[in-house]
Amino acid sequence: MIKKLKLNKVDIVFMLLFLIGSIFIFYKCRYGFGNQDESFYLTVPYRLTAGDGLFINEWHLSQMAGFLIYPFMKLYQLVFDGTDGIILHFRYIFTFLHICTSLFIYVRLRKYKIAALGASISYLLFTTFGIMALSYNSIAVACTTITGILLATNDNKKWYISYLAGLFYAAAVLCCPYLVIGYFIYALVSIIISIKSHIKDNIKEFIYLTLGCATLAVIFGIFVLSRASILEIMSAFPILLNDPDHPRVTILENIYKYITFIRYSNVFSELVIGGTIVLSIIIVSDKKDGQNKYIYAIIGILLTVIYILPFIFFNRYINFLMFPSCILGLFAFLFLPKKNLKYFLFLWLNGFIYAFCVNWSSNQGFYVISTATTVSTIGSFIMIYNWLKDWDIKKYKFNMQLKYTTCILLAVFICLMGYVRYNSLFWENGSMSDMTEQITVGAEKGIFTTKENKENYEQLYVDTQPVRDINDGSVLYYTTSTYLYLSDSKPSASFSAWLSGINEPSFNKLMEYYNLNPDKIPSVIYCSKSDYNVLEYVNGFIDAFGYNLEQTELGYILKK
Repeated sequence: MIKKLKLNKVDIVFMLLFLIGSIFIFYKCRYGFGNQDESFYLTVPYRLTAGDGLFINEWHLSQMAGFLIYPFMKLYQLVFDGTDGIILHFRYIFTFLHICTSLFIYVRLRKYKIAALGASISYLLFTTFGIMALSYNSIAVACTTITGILLATNDNKKWYISYLAGLFYAAAVLCCPYLVIGYFIYALVSIIISIKSHIKDNIKEFIYLTLGCATLAVIFGIFVLSRASILEIMSAFPILLNDPDHPRVTILENIYKYITFIRYSNVFSELVIGGTIVLSIIIVSDKKDGQNKYIYAIIGILLTVIYILPFIFFNRYINFLMFPSCILGLFAFLFLPKKNLKYFLFLWLNGFIYAFCVNWSSNQGFYVISTATTVSTIGSFIMIYNWLKDWDIKKYKFNMQLKYTTCILLAVFICLMGYVRYNSLFWENGSMSDMTEQITVGAEKGIFTTKENKENYEQLYVDTQPVRDINDGSVLYYTTSTYLYLSDSKPSASFSAWLSGINEPSFNKLMEYYNLNPDKIPSVIYCSKSDYNVLEYVNGFIDAFGYNLEQTELGYILKK
């Protein structure tokens, strides 16, 4: 018999905020130019639909996330004839999936009432770097979050929940391969708990999670090997891993970087992190259940507020806002470790493990660390709720004031997230109200941007039309304007749309690429006159492959 769902006040408030937030983020999709990053994310699945293979044809280190976006690209091509407006359309796809994840967070955590509301709405209003796109960052955050929530709420140890968690965690690993570390940590914890408690449920849960991971791994492996042999992949790997944007570092170097980025994350961070460490040691050492813990609570709230202030007044970046609540979340766990343990392990700690892993493979420092701790923030909301609920109001009269203060801080945080989301547009100087011109052609069609961006984009679109008019062969756009590939039906002839600049390293890497993939030597190349010293590379292409040169208003076209 199906139980009737009884709505409470929090449900009603949530539905109202969720509806307003969903309408807002859908509306915002039309604003802000889809420059290098956002368009690049789509070029990988786009080239996969043309028959290219991972590792041999695409060499960017983030390419495995393209496998996860590939089904959406195939579906898109079945529905739409051409790619005009593809960036806007994929913003809508991302936003729909983002809304579904937000709703999942609330439904799965609903018993925690105001905490579930805060976690869900905060996630709804947040997006990595303010970019409304399916990417290795946004997918990894979503999948790590879903994995943590599934495991933390699987009280009845249902096998299919653990299996689903494994599927989502494997997807996160495809976006950030170093996250495989989290899998081995979970394995170790499961074994230790099972040995100590003589209960095999944790081992069973781990086995089903492993089966979920293995399922996606097998599907991914079949897809990769259907387009390339192991020998071909092994031949490309040494060059693929030699990425000047992401130099390899040791685990010790990454530990140092990770700590340093957090330590110097804002003007008060050293004070707050130091205070957090000292207070944590005191809380763990103080076994008394008395007046002191409420003093500790006040100090913990103050440390959190002090830490977030610079991000409000001096460096208001959407990623940074996701970190501060993790400080109060840590104190909530230390005050109530048994009740909060699963949310600490599967969400709070898991988020920081992800932050460590993504920092290992990224050059974005605290920008990407704070993004990853979105997962920890959701766990923090639940742990703070449990902590507040545990306070004895009758014993200490000021407990109610502390609870109201915490709730007010939550409301302020949500309002701040909404404000920053409205006023921040990646690759744009200005807010939504400054985006007054709508683009009418190409991959960026339908998007509102500034007059200058529209003019520059449409001039480049016109200038590259002769390249698109060539129907046969493959194309290389030797420029940082990655969106040009999305408007061209020809297969890509580059190791990646992301070239890391028009320079000698990218040119030499292209030569290595054509040496390994002679079938990828382009039929036509477009180079932009605006790029520094571009004629040197134009002549290099002519010398290597014997192209004929044509000049346009903004660039050079090389044809055989």
